[in-house]
This record gives sequence, C-alpha cells and structure tokens, in this order.
Amino acid sequence: MKNLFVSLLLSVISFVSFGQTVIIEVFEHQELISFRNTTVDSVIMNPDIVNDVNTTKLTLVVDLENQICRGYVLNELALDLKMLIIENNTDILKVKLIDGESDSGIIIKNNQTVLLYENGIGMTTVIKINKSIITNS
Repeated sequence: MKNLFVSLLLSVISFVSFGQTVIIEVFEHQELISFRNTTVDSVIMNPDIVNDVNTTKLTLVVDLENQICRGYVLNELALDLKMLIIENNTDILKVKLIDGESDSGIIIKNNQTVLLYENGIGMTTVIKINKSIITNS
C-alpha cells in the first residue's frame, strides 16, 4: 500500500498556477505494470498487467512550499514523505518522492492527467488517476 501511495503522490504535484498546497481527491485509479525497468510512457502503451479499476478513496496533499507530500486512504494517514520538484511549468509538473532508494514520483500533465510511478527491481508500475478533484490554496 505504501508503494501505491508513493506513486499516487508523485502524480499529484501541480503547476505554478496552483497555490502552495494542492489537494487531490482520488475516486478512481488503475495500476499498470511492466516486468522491466522502463519509462512511464512505455508502461502506459504496452503494460504486461492492467489491474481492475480501484475505487478506494485516496487523498493526496502536496505542500509545494515545504516540499512534503501526504497520502490518506479512507481519511487515515498512510504516507508522509519529503519530495523534490523536478519540473514545474505550465504544461507539466514532475515530482520525485524521497523514500530511501525508491525511484517514484508524480507527474501532472496539462493540469488534467495525473500519473504516479515507481521503478522497482525488474519492474515499473504506473498508477493512472481516472477520476479526481484537484483543489489548491
């Protein structure tokens, strides 16, 4: 579950147009897996496994000023990680979650597409957020 949240949190970070805190309420997400270390785009285009749509309510709180990302499952804290903003412009926001040696993060494209990813040993996992509400303050 922690890996799921790390992936979800990385996809939630938002653009400069957002305020200092971005809140993403996730109502539907789907996990895609490739049994190789590859790119996020490659996993989306050619996954080895596509899991069923998951409707467990998740909430991601991304504090851009303090560079902290928190994840909640059914309103209970499940993740509290530092993050590093990799890219932040009008088209894309990329954030890396700091969790030991894990290579995971969040990608937000055009303020609409939210992806979480994790590169593990011999596999890459991407979580696509299908239904969500993004607010900022």
